[in-house]
Amino acid sequence: MSIVKDIIKEEYDRLISLLNDYNEDINKLPKGSISEKKIKNNFYYYLAYRKKDRVIFEYLGKKNSDKYIEIKKGLSERRKIKSEIDKIKQNIKEIEKYIK
Repeated sequence: MSIVKDIIKEEYDRLISLLNDYNEDINKLPKGSISEKKIKNNFYYYLAYRKKDRVIFEYLGKKNSDKYIEIKKGLSERRKIKSEIDKIKQNIKEIEKYIK
């Protein structure tokens, strides 16, 4: 095997390992989105996510509550990781073309 193929194979292995790590990380983060509901002149926040075929709304509290802030950070981190996973999958597809 040539040096270039060795380097490409090494990069492929690194990307697969990174993809597995990201998938483990993303499974630890909350799923869904934050839903805002106005009741009388107050806003209340809920985490909306799917569980099998149902949509579940989990109460988070008001905007300054600890639970709301924690979930918002988790969802933001999940979006970032999902974006990275998509880039890695695209790179893996390109490398697979070269390997074969």
